[in-house]
Amino acid sequence: MSHIEKSEPVSPMRFTSADTEQREGESILKLSAANGDTERPVCFRTRDAVLSLRNEAFVCLGLLPAMKTGQNMRIDGELSGRFRDSLETVQDIYCSWDPSFRRVEIVGATARAIPSRPGRGVGLFFTGGLDSFYTLLKHKDEITHLIFVHGIDFNLKDPILRSQVSKMLKNVSVYFDVQLIEIEANLRYYSDVLDLDWSLSHGGGFAATAYSLSPLIRRIYMPSSFTYAEMVPWGSHRVLDPLWSSEDLEFVHDGCEATRIQKAAYIATSEIAMASLRVCFHNTRDTHNCGRCEKCLRTMVNLYAAGALERCSTFPNKIDIRLIKRLSIFNEQERGRIRENLRALENRPEAHEIVRALKLVLNRPKWRGHLNQQFWRRLRVWKRSIRRRLGLEKRIPA
Repeated sequence: MSHIEKSEPVSPMRFTSADTEQREGESILKLSAANGDTERPVCFRTRDAVLSLRNEAFVCLGLLPAMKTGQNMRIDGELSGRFRDSLETVQDIYCSWDPSFRRVEIVGATARAIPSRPGRGVGLFFTGGLDSFYTLLKHKDEITHLIFVHGIDFNLKDPILRSQVSKMLKNVSVYFDVQLIEIEANLRYYSDVLDLDWSLSHGGGFAATAYSLSPLIRRIYMPSSFTYAEMVPWGSHRVLDPLWSSEDLEFVHDGCEATRIQKAAYIATSEIAMASLRVCFHNTRDTHNCGRCEKCLRTMVNLYAAGALERCSTFPNKIDIRLIKRLSIFNEQERGRIRENLRALENRPEAHEIVRALKLVLNRPKWRGHLNQQFWRRLRVWKRSIRRRLGLEKRIPA
């Protein structure tokens, strides 16, 4: 129980409308949140499941916007007693991460124990990346559903990239004999228009998605982005994720025990992982990954350090040192990942060029990093403009 005073509330934030419908084989869940005189719609849609309306999802979506403005939340109806009892700790965590957040009350809701329903499965939020493949392989005998949320990592109006990602997801789900649920949601837009930091707010969005699928799943795995030694403020967190749980839906944050190199070594034993690994959401060519962006290069170095790069068919089998030297890093998370790769490679003579390039990036002053980033960004924009004028690339609508 926190001893810090709660702010005096203004008019409570509330969800003014909520509706589920089945239309032409598609299940649609629409929510509308009112913050003062402004309403913000949230929409989920899928052809792979029937979405459910839960008050817990309202709270997962509305808590941070309410804390940002100091408004209480009004929820009409019932809430899981376990879920509601955890909300003060959730607020304590967020307030410790960002002092601009203010503690609020959840008013109007009646707490009760939600009975658990038999016959439901175990889900995993799966992107095809290193973290989610690690959790899938680790718990493959338990997981029954893979869940992917379209609209988080790439533009929904990019049909080529969306088709490529869907194809990869279907191949993996068939291989492991699990059900694939692809959901389209405007969670990223909702966070942006409310001026929330997505790095802190994304966990609540994924929790709301899981509650919309609660008739199908009793447990949901959230793959970790960081190890126990790297517990930084992050929307999906070892301490935070389990607090979204209710009596009938358990949230499990998984994978903190392994570094990214250890995860790369673990998934390297899987043929389907080496044929499907995808971390890049900018590439629109036939290959899964561009092999040039920061995320691609970081993962390629992880695979190289684990002795698995040449086995992974979704990446170039050789690292371009010049591309590493062009990287710019601006936060401690990125610096930590470079240090992890350096620790694994600095005593390996065959990796001396990679080590030298990583040290160059790590030691580059921030002002030079910004200049470096702007130069290469403008060069990419210029090249893309030329390709579009020549008809070699189509513009994706915003």
